[in-house]
Amino acid sequence: MDMPASSFADLILNPEAEGTRLRSNLSSWHVRSLHNAQICFVSSQYLPMLLYYMGTSEGQKKFPASLSYTTSRGLPRWTCLGCWLIGWFFFLRILDFQTDRTILSFAIQMILTAGVTAWSNRPGQSWHRDMIHMLAAVLYIADHVVFMELLAMTSFYKSCFFASFLIAGMSLYWGRAVKVSAGVPLKYASSASEWYMLLGKLPVTLSKQLWCSEMCFMLAENLIFTSFVL
Repeated sequence: MDMPASSFADLILNPEAEGTRLRSNLSSWHVRSLHNAQICFVSSQYLPMLLYYMGTSEGQKKFPASLSYTTSRGLPRWTCLGCWLIGWFFFLRILDFQTDRTILSFAIQMILTAGVTAWSNRPGQSWHRDMIHMLAAVLYIADHVVFMELLAMTSFYKSCFFASFLIAGMSLYWGRAVKVSAGVPLKYASSASEWYMLLGKLPVTLSKQLWCSEMCFMLAENLIFTSFVL
């Protein structure tokens, strides 16, 4: 007999118990659906990056570049959104809308949060919109912690997730500190030409530090989501 739907507090405070209940009801069909979701989510991350560096959205390519940058325009943007939405379609199929209503509500909140992140991700946008994008992105990443327990992620992948999140935050702080030290605007480059122009203006040491901070962020950001999906 199916267990009654839990409360939102149960999900947040005790996701392990909710996860045990959820996984106990999964069939082989549900597992295949989860695997399909994995493929779609990985594709939403790396396929747009490949398309970006193939020159489908910008002639001169920025490197290093964050996921937000490579998916901010053109074909990479719509490829990312398409694969990501299909991934959620496969994931939501494993939920029972009667007994898993709380998990469904949390998932919808997560999807809406990601929607705000995507909406506030445009080239050349204002500082305020950048802040909305960053706050929504942080909340979206934090939401993954609940799903870690629901899906019983191993300690190795959890450690990779949190370590990558920490490195990404430190990289952002490092890049900001370099810009403050150089006396340049704190805004993010909205084009590859703007990025390389900025590097050219800085003293060699600071230019290398800024490039390295962006490289560290690029690697860490990708590892955050890769460690979760795998």
